Amino acid sequence: MAAVEIDPTGGLNGVPEIAMIPANSLVDGDGRSAAVWVPDGRGGAQRRAVTVEYFDGARVAISAGLDGASEVVAEGAAYLSTSSRIAVTARESD
Repeated sequence: MAAVEIDPTGGLNGVPEIAMIPANSLVDGDGRSAAVWVPDGRGGAQRRAVTVEYFDGARVAISAGLDGASEVVAEGAAYLSTSSRIAVTARESD
């Protein structure tokens, strides 16, 4: 798992709030559209459509789709499905 880091300067003066997440969390990317998996609190994961703003090295800025999420699946995200079971074993940090 990886924490979702919110940029506190976002959301002001029409600038979208930005969440920084590991780039390896993204699945099915196509231009500015992609998806991530978010733990659902019941041992599973929920797929969320997100909007990509920009990449910053190994991290990516997300401007929409992570409302209420504090973590995303980073390792193995590409192999998940809606019936997958997950367990938090480690959390990435900066």
